[in-house]
Amino acid sequence: MRQDAGHVYSSEPIEVVIGSRSLTLLRVKDLERLVDREALLRDDTEEPPYWAHLWTGALTLARYIDACIDVRDRTVLDLGCGLGLTGIIAAQKGGRVIFADKEAGAVSFARENARLNGCAQYEVRQLDFTHDILETDFALILGAEILYDRPTFPALGSGPINDDCWSVVW
Repeated sequence: MRQDAGHVYSSEPIEVVIGSRSLTLLRVKDLERLVDREALLRDDTEEPPYWAHLWTGALTLARYIDACIDVRDRTVLDLGCGLGLTGIIAAQKGGRVIFADKEAGAVSFARENARLNGCAQYEVRQLDFTHDILETDFALILGAEILYDRPTFPALGSGPINDDCWSVVW
């Protein structure tokens, strides 16, 4: 059981294979049960926990990082980390990872998933990239399926990092 801002989520482990890596991730059990589709279409409910789904984009980006990106001794931001998959791959490859998400539940699950998968150098931060700033230099910023709400598009260009602190965005 994991908790955030008044929500308690039952969790279950799933196995995820990325290249030669076999990972165990905790995810929200029975996620579909938490989504009232009709109320969502009427815009008559709070937003479902999108962070709790293991998105195809995260799987694809994790495979790409595993196969193609050298992150040893680099500082990596996993922005909108959700369950933490892409950051876990970067951490297992020797990166210093900051898992960041605006949702407390995501930060909690990412922390636990990083711990479960033996990540050595990581920290977690709850932040909203539409207005929070990180004063950290990043060699790599990861973001898988984080732009789905049109009003947040411009904010990504002006935050969460200082303009002088980044060099690569994938």
